[in-house]
Amino acid sequence: NAIEGAPRVDIGLRSFRSVLDTVKVLANYQRYSLRQELAQRQRMGIGRFITEKDIERRQPIVLSDLLWTTPGVFVSRGMGIQQNVSMRGLFTDRCQPSLFLNGFAMFLADFGSAPFSFTDLDAMVRPDDVLAIEVYAAGQVPPSLGVGMTGCGAIAVWTR
Repeated sequence: NAIEGAPRVDIGLRSFRSVLDTVKVLANYQRYSLRQELAQRQRMGIGRFITEKDIERRQPIVLSDLLWTTPGVFVSRGMGIQQNVSMRGLFTDRCQPSLFLNGFAMFLADFGSAPFSFTDLDAMVRPDDVLAIEVYAAGQVPPSLGVGMTGCGAIAVWTR
C-alpha cells in the first residue's frame, strides 16, 4: 500500500552467502542418568549400597527392613511397626543419620532440621518403588549429598 504523495522506496536484502562459511556443529549428548551416577559412586568403594536386586531378593515389608543387615547401622523396633534407625557417629556411640529422599534432605543430623525420620519414610515409600539405598558412615558422605557431611553419616533413598 502506497501512501499518497510519499516518494517510492526500494529495499533489497543482500546475501551473506559469500561472506559466511557454513558452520557445522557436532555434539555428543549422553544423558547422565541416576543409575549411572549411583554406579559411579558404588565403583568408588565408599559407602554401602542396597540395589534393586537386593530389594527383590530380600522382599522387605517396610523400607527400614533393608537396613537390618547393614554394618554400622542399628535398627530397633519401637511401638507397632515403627523402627528406629541409628548409626555410629564420629563423636557418639549412636546417633540419627542424615536422611535423604531423591536428593532432598528429610532430616539433617547435627542440625535437627526437617522433622522426618526413617519411620516417616517407611510410611511414605514402598520398598518396591526403591531404585537404590546408599549408606555412608560419618566422615564419608559424598559431596553430592552436600549438607549431609555431619558427625553421623547419611542414608540416601532413591526411587524409580
